[in-house]
Amino acid sequence: MNTVPAALTMNKKIQNLIDRYEAARDRRLPRLLDFWQGRIPYLVSIEAGFTRYASCGGIEENFQANLYDFEKTLACPSDTLPNLEPWFGTGVLAEVFGCTYFWRQGDAPAVHYAYHTLDEIRDIPKPDLSSGKVAALILEAIAYFKERTGGQLPMCLTDTQSAADNATLILDASEFFIACYTAPDIVRRFLRMINDLIIEFSQKQAEAIGDCLVLPGRIIAASLPAAHGGTGITIADDNLAVASPQINADFFLPLDDQIGQAFGGAAIHSCGNWGHTIPLLRQWKNLTMVECKISSPMDPNPTPPEQIRDALRGTDIAVQVTLNNEVERDFDLLDRLAAPGLRLIVRFLNDGTGDIQSRYDLVNRRLQKIYG
Repeated sequence: MNTVPAALTMNKKIQNLIDRYEAARDRRLPRLLDFWQGRIPYLVSIEAGFTRYASCGGIEENFQANLYDFEKTLACPSDTLPNLEPWFGTGVLAEVFGCTYFWRQGDAPAVHYAYHTLDEIRDIPKPDLSSGKVAALILEAIAYFKERTGGQLPMCLTDTQSAADNATLILDASEFFIACYTAPDIVRRFLRMINDLIIEFSQKQAEAIGDCLVLPGRIIAASLPAAHGGTGITIADDNLAVASPQINADFFLPLDDQIGQAFGGAAIHSCGNWGHTIPLLRQWKNLTMVECKISSPMDPNPTPPEQIRDALRGTDIAVQVTLNNEVERDFDLLDRLAAPGLRLIVRFLNDGTGDIQSRYDLVNRRLQKIYG
């Protein structure tokens, strides 16, 4: 891993980026606030650059990748704003439990199970967060990012994995899912322990980021600076797509809701088709947003748009979906999803080809037609 250099002053390139961000923020913030406060029903968001998810072998490398992604995204026509993200993989808390990180040059790191049988975690004590080397790395990266930018560029928390996702990184996934049926008390104790660490670590990050914090952050394009009313936290809970609605309701969603309670709301992301579970979100008062895929180029097993629409239309739960870069290919899916009464963020990615302004205008006109 790279070491953090001594205090560095802001260079002209970073100052120029700050100036451009502040100008874009002043233009876009009113529309963002209108969306969050219910005055408009949808936003169109464009993102460019994901190099930070592969360039994470050290703090400086990840910082430079973040600047590249930030600048590329800021140049796109969009209703939303980019942010910095200290990203060093998804196994941060798994490493606290003793899992081994496997660093890969030019790619995201992996993490290996620490435990293979239920008996090994039956009476496992709650680990000390301070023992986590990757958790410490993230806090160090936050301080470094703030120092290099003078705390003038927005920053989100790192990739927050749910208790269930962390459990299947720490313990063999097959063993974990079987135990949900055969040893529910052991599973609940294990999940609560992980959830407590999620809240503890997220609070430490939020305190470290301070005034430049954006919420709910990460994959949620409509994230707002906390100073302008941004609230909540983004949680990746990919096991919602593979577990039954009963298991999700009994074990996983209550813990996501608990995290949401600690942070003023939870935005839940899951890959895959989790339409069978999305209606359950209406039962939990702290689950405020859904992020999912409806397009097969963006996910090999996307959620049917009608399931999302029918479950969440008429609620305060907002929905974010990501379309294929060739947006017209997904207009049928968008027509099946968007409807008056459904709060919607439509996101697509700038792949560097074609006229990005034209794509933004196409999506915006389509939504204007649907929402009147």
